[in-house]
Amino acid sequence: MNERTRNMGYIGGIIFINSILITGVMMSSWSTRQPKNELDDSDHECIVRFSRREERFVPYTETYKARKWGLFYVIKTRTNYRSEYRTTWVTEKTCCNGYVKNDNVCVPVCSVPCINARCVKPNTCECEQGFRQQYVSFACEPVCEGNCKNGVCQSPNKCMCNTGYELSADKLHCQPICQQNCEQLNAHCVGPNHCVCNPGYELSDLLCKPICKMPCENGKCTAPDVCTCNDGYELMDMFTCTPKCEQPCKYGNCTAPNNCTCNPGYQQNEAKDCDPICSESCVNGTCIAPEVCSCDPGYGLLNDSKYVCEPMCEKACVNGTCTAPDICSCHDGYRVSGDDTMKHVCEPICEKSCGNGTCTAPGVCNCTEGYWFEEEERTCVPFCKIPCEPGGTCVAPDTCSCFDGYRTIDTNVKENEVDKITDGYISACEPICEPSCKHGKCTAPNFCTCNDNYTRSSDNRCMPICSSCENGICVAPHVCQCLEGFVKESEGSCVAFCENNCENGKCVAPNECRCDVGFEMSANGTCVKPCTRVCKGHGVCVKDEEPCECSYGWTGWDCDQPTVCILVMDFDDKTVNRLTVHNETNSTQMDARHYAPYCYQCNDTEGNKSFCFTITSDHGPSTIGCFVERESPCYLSMYHSSTNTVSRMVGTLTAITIVIIATATTAAYFFIRRQRKMKTRAAIVQNDLYQETITHEANECLISEDESHDAIVNDTGIN
Repeated sequence: MNERTRNMGYIGGIIFINSILITGVMMSSWSTRQPKNELDDSDHECIVRFSRREERFVPYTETYKARKWGLFYVIKTRTNYRSEYRTTWVTEKTCCNGYVKNDNVCVPVCSVPCINARCVKPNTCECEQGFRQQYVSFACEPVCEGNCKNGVCQSPNKCMCNTGYELSADKLHCQPICQQNCEQLNAHCVGPNHCVCNPGYELSDLLCKPICKMPCENGKCTAPDVCTCNDGYELMDMFTCTPKCEQPCKYGNCTAPNNCTCNPGYQQNEAKDCDPICSESCVNGTCIAPEVCSCDPGYGLLNDSKYVCEPMCEKACVNGTCTAPDICSCHDGYRVSGDDTMKHVCEPICEKSCGNGTCTAPGVCNCTEGYWFEEEERTCVPFCKIPCEPGGTCVAPDTCSCFDGYRTIDTNVKENEVDKITDGYISACEPICEPSCKHGKCTAPNFCTCNDNYTRSSDNRCMPICSSCENGICVAPHVCQCLEGFVKESEGSCVAFCENNCENGKCVAPNECRCDVGFEMSANGTCVKPCTRVCKGHGVCVKDEEPCECSYGWTGWDCDQPTVCILVMDFDDKTVNRLTVHNETNSTQMDARHYAPYCYQCNDTEGNKSFCFTITSDHGPSTIGCFVERESPCYLSMYHSSTNTVSRMVGTLTAITIVIIATATTAAYFFIRRQRKMKTRAAIVQNDLYQETITHEANECLISEDESHDAIVNDTGIN
């Protein structure tokens, strides 16, 4: 119950306060009917206005707090009223106070007539031009600007001077007349013929000199308290002259005439002005203070620099750069779009029409499906999955037109292999080569491109490459097949081969030795040191301390013991039919017949054990010669001859010698001795000729005893 009573008390208090406020507002805003005058300047008419106020109450909803229990309360709403006022005006027109109507015009009224003046407002006179008001408000007297001192003002600006005075040049003053020129003496004429120093001057030495309260620094006193500065100086205050600079020392101090000393952070330019110093040049701006750049209109400072002002563009430049305020300069390869609203957008330029595509970057086309961008032509050309080049042209997507000398391949087969192709020459148009390229590929009509390690010859064939194949034939890459008589070294080159290994010399050609210095070629083709022995003309000396290398049919230390003899027969001999005659013999056997000893009376011992052959002669009929072993029961001639005539002569002489030996020993002895001497000379000459032949052909005619015996046995078929 107490809580409710308390709440009701709060509500009653709020209502009472609102009532007081409303009453005060109503009393302050209420007024009785009061007139208000407004002047219409055009015709001096006044508008009389009457105001009337009307009051009304307007409801509104207000919120308030209502305590619920304890410290808690709730927000509630209720309807209240406030006052509003409206004023209504009523107007009338009439002449204002102090005015009367004259010909429907309101004119002012002056109770006393105006003298030298006109009535401009009620009881207000305005003097005519050249007159001024006297001590009474309605009368005006003439005005002289100089007040006509020492004279009388008769009419506006017209004076009549007293005696001893005269009008000044401006006709406005009456000035005294002095015979002396007082002005030149810094004085003035104060009365007729009476000069007095002007104020601020003092008389000194009959001259009026100006007086200055303080000494004039950098100047002189030229008038009372007036200092005239020296040349190059100007007055700063009444008595101080400071140096003067023709141009103001902005950002500095003028320390001497036309000499500025700049403030810290500034420096003098050529015009002697002080310019602020910026450690870096202000780009597109001006240095207005030390290390402070002010950008030109339309430019702004970069975020990371206080010296570089970049142009500002309202819209960001696309594919371009803002080079001036609201001006975009396109990058190379771009140009401004034709639309005025898109001047900030630069579109790419393609010199040639993209054709089957769209220009997306300078000189770059985004081609439609089935076409690709060709760099050289800078346009979209048809795309063939299997290239047509170089033997043709892609005339449409996956469609080739081949040139002359080329043919179209089966693209259906090649298409499945395209992703695996590593051959740079694959093309839908392949060249035609006739004949085909072995060890290479036909890359142009009748032109072969050889495989690695092969090179093309003049007849368009691919030949293997060998780094060095002298004295051989290159049969495969880096594979050299040596010519006959040559063999490969460990380095792979072909060198001449000599069967005897060319000891003490160098093999310069197949089976051809060149002896080292200090050696010479022996008869058997070996390089030996020079020998002094002659080996009886039937062999070759290898070393003085070793046996001679004997020719076929000879043996012994000095090749002085024959191993075979030659039996010579005519074709009509009865024993020829039992012999096997060989038409072909080797060079060693044929040469041996020239220097082998002859044999006779072999008593049918030749048989199958003899090697027989035909001996041809340019001077007579051919004969048959047989090699007979020394062990055969034959008689050997003491000497050998190269012809059948010599052989027969030796036999005849030997027979005669045997017949007469018993009866004519002494005569025969001398006769035989004489004959031996003659034959010895002939034999020596013959042996010299044979030895010379042996020296040149020793390699072919010298064989060992075993080899000669085996050769005879094999050729004759002896078992």
